[in-house]
Amino acid sequence: MLKSLDWNNDTAISFVDNLILFSGHLSSKKEKNIDQIKKMLTSLQKVRKIYPSHHLIVVCDVNNFLKTVPPFLNVYPDKENIPTTLKKRTYLQPQVNKANEVAQQCRDHLITDLELKNRKVLGITGESSNNIGYLPCEKHPYDHFLVTATIEIEENQKWFELKY
Repeated sequence: MLKSLDWNNDTAISFVDNLILFSGHLSSKKEKNIDQIKKMLTSLQKVRKIYPSHHLIVVCDVNNFLKTVPPFLNVYPDKENIPTTLKKRTYLQPQVNKANEVAQQCRDHLITDLELKNRKVLGITGESSNNIGYLPCEKHPYDHFLVTATIEIEENQKWFELKY
């Protein structure tokens, strides 16, 4: 199934009850990324048709901001000015051509056909991403913040808190 989705090889899919969970990662190469986004959204429509009684929940490093999604999907962050990463590489890191450039971008998304509540971008300690600074750092040793939301699945009255 993964090969037909045309997502990167480090993508995982799991079926849990009536949920289909995707942990995705798309290419950071711009020329490949745009095409992968289109294929990802198309494949989610196909999966929904194949499994109409299941809900889709995708957590994904899209490596881009999702400008549009099919109408049956909800996405967070839904505005490009909500950054999920804030980096400033140094000359001691690989990709020295990007050294001293600030990269404040919205690249990570929660995508689902369910309603997203309590939507936030946080550090690993639960504090607002606005209070952390450049990544990675002592407060948050990763290069992406956590994108969180709560969803309610009405059929079973189950609550899930999603953190990515």
